[in-house]
Amino acid sequence: MQGPESRQPGDHFFHYRREEREQGLKDDVRNRQRLGFFARNRHLTLIFVDILIICLVFLFLFPYIRMERRSIAGYRADLSVTQFDRTILVALKFSPESSEEGEEELETRELEVILEVLPDGRRSRLYGILTPGESTVLRARIPLRAGDQLVEARLAAAGEELILRSEIPDE
Repeated sequence: MQGPESRQPGDHFFHYRREEREQGLKDDVRNRQRLGFFARNRHLTLIFVDILIICLVFLFLFPYIRMERRSIAGYRADLSVTQFDRTILVALKFSPESSEEGEEELETRELEVILEVLPDGRRSRLYGILTPGESTVLRARIPLRAGDQLVEARLAAAGEELILRSEIPDE
């Protein structure tokens, strides 16, 4: 079916009918058209599954590949900040890092911690001793003021320095 040879602007001519074209298709092609989007597009399904697997692997491995260094002088440092009764409660826990030969190398070390409440900039100092093979916990109480958002802990031991930050949670 072909339209007339001379065409005028604005005229629409169709060279076939869809029904006639679909009658000439094989049965498997007609059945494939009734399938869902991902069943018709297997390559897109594979790409989607690949992206999903990569996201899941990243999600499970993220805690292990964090770039933030949290150890000082052979001890792992953890900062915990809570708020109670208009007071900021800060706890720093130092645990010896597990290594077979590291226990012999560890010595008693002096530790200095400067706690700073941001954005105000109030500071307090803590001193402690890191004993080989034992965990050490340092605690501090700081009065809460309006606008306090973050606690920054600057740790210094054995010539090494480490900065830890934590937001002040709501009560």
